[in-house]
Amino acid sequence: MATEAAAPPATPQVRRPWWKNGRRWCGVILLGLAAAYLVAAAWIGPRQNPFGEPFHIDHDAAVVDDQPRRAHELAWWQDDIVDQLRPTAGPDVSPGSTTIKYVIWDGLDGHLVWTSMRSDDPRLKEFGQHVRAGESRPEQLMRWVTYPATALAIYTFVVIVAGERPRTGTRWYWFWLCMSPLCLGVIWFALKEKMRDPAEPRPRRKTGLDGFGTSIGAYVAVVIAFAALGGL
Repeated sequence: MATEAAAPPATPQVRRPWWKNGRRWCGVILLGLAAAYLVAAAWIGPRQNPFGEPFHIDHDAAVVDDQPRRAHELAWWQDDIVDQLRPTAGPDVSPGSTTIKYVIWDGLDGHLVWTSMRSDDPRLKEFGQHVRAGESRPEQLMRWVTYPATALAIYTFVVIVAGERPRTGTRWYWFWLCMSPLCLGVIWFALKEKMRDPAEPRPRRKTGLDGFGTSIGAYVAVVIAFAALGGL
């Protein structure tokens, strides 16, 4: 009786070191830019002055109408975090006025600090005298937060649109999810799509509607969480 031919031995797959994997390098770049943005946003602020009134301001301050918001409340890929610090044209110091103004200044350690003052406070005229065509000192300092954010936004968009087909969700899913606050969606995209082994089984791909709903849910959860923790 003829014997069956033995099956050839399976060829073991040789896994390349991670530093030779372009896909994982893409994930490393995404995570690095996200980390740079988060560190800059957490360090620079702006945060409320725990001492209330400003004692001495060496650099020019910005006087604005609205209370400055923190990074977790704003779109990370836009310049809103800088635009909100643009000084208003001439603070109102008319007698009897009860409007609340907000003074933002550089705490000299890289932190931006703000406090609220009545619009009839005569010191507002001194704090607001540096309003000019160029950016104020607070705007210039906060601009360092937008540099990694802009680079991250451009790189993420290119990777999602022109990169390899995502495995766990459609391109629209990741597009919407990456709009989550504090670039949490970008971090998840890097970990899920770029840092994991592509040989893993591909589950059902999530849709753009899934990403849109998840992004809204993430925003609500982050705002509630940081409201309890005091913000970033």
